[in-house]
Parts: sequence; C-alpha cells; structure tokens
Amino acid sequence: MAVVRRSSPPYALIIFIFLWAVSTGLAVFFYVKWTGTDAEARKVSGPADAAAIRSLSTGAGNATVVASAQKKITDLESRIGNLKLEINGSDSRDSEAMRDAVRKEIQTLLTSDAALDKTKDGSLKSIIITAKGELDNLRSQLAQQVQEVQNLTKQYNDAQSNFQRQLASKNDTIKELTDQANRQGADAKSARDNVDAATKKYEDQIAAMKTDFEAQQRERVKEIDALKQEMAKKDNRVNSLMAQIRELRPANRTNAGREVDGQIVRVSTGSKEVFINLGRKDRIVPGLTFAVYDPKLGVRINDDNEAKGKGGIEVLEVGEVESLCRVTHVEKGVSLQNGDLIANPVYHTDKTRKFRFVIYGNFDLDGDGIATTNERDRLARMVSAWGGIVEEPIEATEGDKKITTISSQVDFVVVGTRPSGPPPQADMTEGSAGWSAQQAQKAYDDIVVEAKRASVPLLNANRFLSIIGYYNTTVVRY
Repeated sequence: MAVVRRSSPPYALIIFIFLWAVSTGLAVFFYVKWTGTDAEARKVSGPADAAAIRSLSTGAGNATVVASAQKKITDLESRIGNLKLEINGSDSRDSEAMRDAVRKEIQTLLTSDAALDKTKDGSLKSIIITAKGELDNLRSQLAQQVQEVQNLTKQYNDAQSNFQRQLASKNDTIKELTDQANRQGADAKSARDNVDAATKKYEDQIAAMKTDFEAQQRERVKEIDALKQEMAKKDNRVNSLMAQIRELRPANRTNAGREVDGQIVRVSTGSKEVFINLGRKDRIVPGLTFAVYDPKLGVRINDDNEAKGKGGIEVLEVGEVESLCRVTHVEKGVSLQNGDLIANPVYHTDKTRKFRFVIYGNFDLDGDGIATTNERDRLARMVSAWGGIVEEPIEATEGDKKITTISSQVDFVVVGTRPSGPPPQADMTEGSAGWSAQQAQKAYDDIVVEAKRASVPLLNANRFLSIIGYYNTTVVRY
C-alpha cells in the first residue's frame, strides 16, 4: 500500500509576511507620528517652542535614539529582505532554522527598549511600548499557532507510526497466509501426485482385467457356438423323433371320444329319470355324467352343435347291472328314448384303458359367466375321479426359445378361456404379476399350437362339457 507523505506547512513564509507587515507598520506609524507631532508643534507653538522642538529633535540624546531606531528599522528591512531571498530559495527542511533567525531579529528589535527608555520624549516611548505590547501579543499568538502545528505534527507522526505498525502486522499476516498457502499447495501437489499414481495403478489393473475378460469372452463365444451347433443337432433329432411318433399314432386318433359307453334301457313315464345298462361291475359312480346320442347318428364331436347330441344325464343311484340317472338336459324338439346311446370320453368300461388329458385355461362350470382357475381345478378332479389321467404341460426348449408343450401320450387337450394378459404399464420383471400373466398367455398359445401339430383332439370348454354330458350337476360336487 502506497503511503502519501504530506508536505509541511510554509511556516517560514507565514512568519516572513507577518514580520514584514509589523516592521512596515511600525516604520510608517513612527514616521507619521513624528511628522504630525512636528507639524502640530509648529502650528500651536511659537518660535521658541519650535526651536525647543527642533532642539529636542536635534538633541544629543534624542538624536542618538532616533538614529538608532531608524538604523534598527533599516537593518530589519534588510534582514527581512535577506530572509525572503532565503525562504524563496530554501527547502522545507530549513524552515526551523529560518524560524530561529526570525525570532532572533524580533528579539534584537525588542532589546531597543533600553535605548528607548533613555529618551526624554514620553510620547515616543509610549508608542514604542504599545508596539511592543502588540508584538508580544502577536508573539503569543504565534507561539499558540506553533504549538498547534506541533500538536498536529505529533498526531500525524503518531498516526503514521500506528499505520506503520498496522501495515507491518498486515504484512506479517500476509506472509503467514502466503507461507500457509505455499504449504497447502505443496500438500495438494503431493496428494495430487498420490491420486495420479493410484489412478494409473487402477487403470493398469482395469486394462489387464479387460484384456482377461475379452479373452474369456472369446472363449465363451466359441463355447456358445459349439453349444448352438449341438442344440441344432438335438433339435433335428427331436423333430425326427416327433415325426416318428406322429407316424406311430393310430390313424383314427381323431376318432377318440366317439366310442359308445352304453345305452338307455328304460325311460320313466312322467319323470325325468332313465336307466342305463351300466352298473357297479362297470365302475359306475354317482355324479358321473353322459351325453345322449341318437343311435342312427352315433357319437359325434366335430363341432359344438354335434357334440351336444340329444341331451345329458347324471348317475344318481348305482345298481349291480343298471343305474338310475336323472335327465339334466334335453335339446329342443327331441326326447330321450330307449336305445339312445350314451358316451363320456373320460369314462371307459375297460379299466386298463385310460385317456390322458391336458386341461389348461379358466373354466365356468357353475354357469355364472365367470371363468376361474378354481373351476379348472374342479374339472381336473372330476376327470381323475371318472378314470381319466390329467397331465400337466411340459416346459421345453426349442432352439433358443422356451416353449410349453404336451406329452406324446396325451389323448385330449381341453382349453378354457385364454388367461388375461398383463395390464398396461405393468411391472414385467421376472417373477412379477405382470410377467406371470404374460407367461400364462404364452403357455396357452403354445399348448394350442402343439395340440394341432400333434393332431391331438383339441376341445374347448363348451364342447368338452357337452361330450361328457355335464349340465349343472347337483349330486356330487368335485
């Protein structure tokens, strides 16, 4: 921070002007006073008084005093002129010496009191004394001004010293902060070097790991390619075996379910009950249902209308060779007659022959219009109770895809309502409800495709319930 140095006030010039004014005023005052006194004396005095005045003015004592005063004034003016020259050509550093010289001149002037006391002219002495008093007063004022200047100078010096101390303190603080910053900079550089070294080390490790990973990845790709080739061979083998299985299946596979199980032997007049020629020896159980067909047309399951036949019956009581059944349904325009055929593809009189079923989807057995998985399970229990075998779909892999398929031993595929898909914006992460719903839909579609490809009878819920003669049974709830 730059320090502005204030210049000292021009004390010498002030003192010079002051003394010059005083000396000039005294000279003029003495001259006017003396001249006026002389003229006044000439006017009011007679020749004798004038002569006395002239005698006084030319007296030895007075003449000496006046001459001395005039000489002092002349010398003072000369010295003032010299001081003026010195002041104009001097440096501010010599101002104190000049003030001392002026003080000496004033003292010299004032020492003329002893000479003035010797004069016999009281009026001149009075004038000189008055001038001396004024000079003393001016000197006192000058001393006060000098004291004030000294006080201001001291305050300035004190302020400058205080500023220098504060500046030194600030400089010390700045130096300390600079040293601290330098130390921190050195620490930061050391830390940065350590970080750079650690970074390089980790980068080298990552590069090595990346190289190893890429090498392993290439090996895995080779292994995957080899596995794909092996899978392709196995797929070809599976397809070949599936073709052989299809060739080995009976040509009349599509006729499965058209076999007649028995017939109606009696119809009760005025009631909705009939007797069939199957009993305990034929493994008939209460709750078993049959579809009834016209003997002229036989058992037909090609479409829903044909599968309905003439109606349906449900076993109520089982005898040794005959069983009592109630009529659960009769199609419009027909009636049940003796000799009508009965059939249920789940049931078979030969206990060694059991049909295999895959039942998938949602079903509505109670007729409330709502298909559920619980009613699918109920239907599966009915099939098992009547002698059929219920199989679950098989999860398999075809190429690089997972599919749901069926066993080659399956005789019927029964599908209910297609499962609902996931709602929009559903969570599709594996194991979530949305993912499970999507997988259920895919499995349903895969089973339908596999049944058609394998020429396995594919029955929807309505047709299957029709060919087994199921119409809201009441005796047995499975």
